[in-house]
Amino acid sequence: MAFPPLTHVALTVRDLSVSVPWYQALFDAEPVIDEDTDPHMHHTVYLLGGTLFGVHQHGTAAPGETFSEYRVGLDHIAFGCASRAELDKWASRLDELGIAHGGIKDAGYGSGVSFRDPDGIALELSAPNEHLLAAKEALARGVKRFLGTMLAENVAAHRLTRSLAGELAHHRHLGPVDELVVELAA
Repeated sequence: MAFPPLTHVALTVRDLSVSVPWYQALFDAEPVIDEDTDPHMHHTVYLLGGTLFGVHQHGTAAPGETFSEYRVGLDHIAFGCASRAELDKWASRLDELGIAHGGIKDAGYGSGVSFRDPDGIALELSAPNEHLLAAKEALARGVKRFLGTMLAENVAAHRLTRSLAGELAHHRHLGPVDELVVELAA
C-alpha cells in the first residue's frame, strides 16, 4: 500500500495581521479559508496546486523564541519550480517583494533559493536539475510500461471471460457446470 500524499501544511505564526499579507503577496492568491476553528485559534489557508497551506494563530501566545531549523521539528518547507528558468523568475519575484534571500544555490539534485517568513520560518523555492528530471522521467516511463502491461493483461482476461461466458450461454442445455468444465478442458 502506498503512503498517502501530503494534503496540507500548517504553520503557527506569531501575528496573522503580519503573516497573512506577507503570504498573500508571496503566493499572489487570496485565502480559500479564513476562520476561527475553535475559540482559541484562527487559521488562514491558501490552495497551492493541490496542497493546502495554512497559517495559524493560537489564543495562547507563542513563546518569545524565534524559529530555528536546528530545533527538533520542522527544518524548512520547499515549493517546487518546474525548471531553473522558473526558479530564476521566482528569485526575481522575491526581490520585487523585498524578501531577503540567499541567492540561488546549486546542488547535485537541483537548485534552490532559501528565504524566511516574518517569523523566521525557513522556506525554499527549488527546481530539479537535468539528472533528477531524467530519473523522474525514467520512473514515469517504468510506471507507464507497468500500467500498460497490466491493462493488456486485463484486456486479455476480459476477452477470455467474455469468451467463456459465450460458451456458457451456448451450452446451457448441457446441465451441470461440471459437465461443461470437462468439455472445455478436453
